[in-house]
Amino acid sequence: MLDESKSEIVMSGLPATGKTTVAKGLAEVLEIRTINTDQIRDAILKKGTRADVDNCQTDEERMKYDLQEILDPFFDRYPSIVPKYQPKISEQKETIIYPEFFKTAERLLIKYGGVILDATFTKRKWRLEAYELARKHRKSFYLIYCVCPEEVIRKRLEGRRRGNIGVSEVTTMKVYNIVKSGLENPLDDGVSTLVYDSSIPHPSLRNGGIKFAHREKWNSKGLDALAKSLCSIVV
Repeated sequence: MLDESKSEIVMSGLPATGKTTVAKGLAEVLEIRTINTDQIRDAILKKGTRADVDNCQTDEERMKYDLQEILDPFFDRYPSIVPKYQPKISEQKETIIYPEFFKTAERLLIKYGGVILDATFTKRKWRLEAYELARKHRKSFYLIYCVCPEEVIRKRLEGRRRGNIGVSEVTTMKVYNIVKSGLENPLDDGVSTLVYDSSIPHPSLRNGGIKFAHREKWNSKGLDALAKSLCSIVV
């Protein structure tokens, strides 16, 4: 049996599709380290309020705050602020969060031999960087693409607003749709992929909750082993 714990596993998917829940379950089964972008945001960005952000005199000062966590809750009630601040949130991801995320992921990969990268990975260039990181260290890599019907997404976001918030701070369909509009389909990457539908109870290959995409012969055994591990977790 191949040792998936010595591989790089890339989790991708829109908010509330179950990425972090699946990543945590898989990490326990495989005894592998995991890192997500929300942990990076919490570690390097300042907490605050919308007033703190509005009162900043420069963009440099503003970018030190966790703009996503602070501003996302206001996007539904005050749509006029979206054009002003959404580009800043995207810039923060591009220039601060993802670079630090990949540095941390590389340190974990070197130290422990394997890692789960948990992020939306909406941009193909970020996923390509993740794949290149695995190649650099001669590791097998797999993509797990989490999906879920939007009626289920809506209910999960409502649960987050009532206080049952997981790692992600996305709590509204407004923000979900903003993220969705920027998604570059992971299935177009052409890498070995497992599509995981977290809305199906006990997802498996038999009930269609787990499906193969781009199942390459050279690492089909590894993908099969990973699919088996996914079937064993409880979400």
